[in-house]
Amino acid sequence: TIEVACRQLRLASFCGETGGNKSEYAAMKTDHIIGALKDELDTQPHIPTFMMGDLNAEPQDIPAVQDLLEEEGWLDCGQRAELWGGTPMQGTCTAPNSIRTTRRAYVFACPLAIGMVQDFRMEEQSLHPVHKPIQIKVRMGKKGDLTTDEKNKIVQMLKVCS
Repeated sequence: TIEVACRQLRLASFCGETGGNKSEYAAMKTDHIIGALKDELDTQPHIPTFMMGDLNAEPQDIPAVQDLLEEEGWLDCGQRAELWGGTPMQGTCTAPNSIRTTRRAYVFACPLAIGMVQDFRMEEQSLHPVHKPIQIKVRMGKKGDLTTDEKNKIVQMLKVCS
């Protein structure tokens, strides 16, 4: 948990089992990882939280991710990158055995964190041959200092995502 100007922000990282998009067993292992992480996060639900990492699968392959997105109001920032001027659904990984780029790295924002996002983009030029870095800029401020416009923006984002 990071605390700046009396406001907390929690970043939780994960790395899913390789091949979760092709193997039901690998997807199940990743589902357990995300489920355990979510159980831990639920102990302090009042903290704005971002979950980020390499899912090694598509969100629809992992039931725990589907629950976050469909039942709990979390946002897949890469899917909705246009909200911050970015390109939605950009590929993040080009595996050595693949000729096409896939989307395997994700940033998920809980409802309390969505309004803090100021920018989301993929770094096109990377020194890493497989993964493109994801950049996310968040606004930290005093607790409860969201403007009415920002609160309305959050409500609109949640309506679009539901």
